[in-house]
Amino acid sequence: MYSGPAQWQRLSEVDNNYRYSRGSLFLFKAEWPFEEFVQFVLVVDGTTYRFVSLTGYKSGHIYSYLPGDEEGFGIPGLAGIRAGWLKENWNKWVYPDGNIEDVYAVDGYPVPKYPPSVGVDIADI
Repeated sequence: MYSGPAQWQRLSEVDNNYRYSRGSLFLFKAEWPFEEFVQFVLVVDGTTYRFVSLTGYKSGHIYSYLPGDEEGFGIPGLAGIRAGWLKENWNKWVYPDGNIEDVYAVDGYPVPKYPPSVGVDIADI
C-alpha cells in the first residue's frame, strides 16, 4: 500500500527482506503478447496475491496468481511478498520470459490531483 513519496528501484538491488504489499507496481521489459514494456500491480484477495497488467492491450487482465507458500502471506504484521522471494521466483510465477535485472518496483502511486490536466499526455504526469 502506498505510504508516501517513493522512487522506482531495480528489484535486483532491493533488500531481500523488504516486503511489497498490495498496490506495489512493477515495470519491466516484455514481449508479445505485451508491449515492449509492461507494468503490473500487486493485488490481494484474502490471502491470494495476484499480478494484474496495468498497461497496453492486456491492461486489466490478471496475469498470475502467486502460490500461498511464501512466509507471511496473509499474516497481519507480515503482509506482503518479500523481495527475495520475487527475485527467486520471478520467472516461475510472474513473467517467464524476463530478466530480473530489467524489473523495477515502487510501493505505489500517490493520489492524483483532481481535476486532471485535460489535454496533457498521461506519460507526462
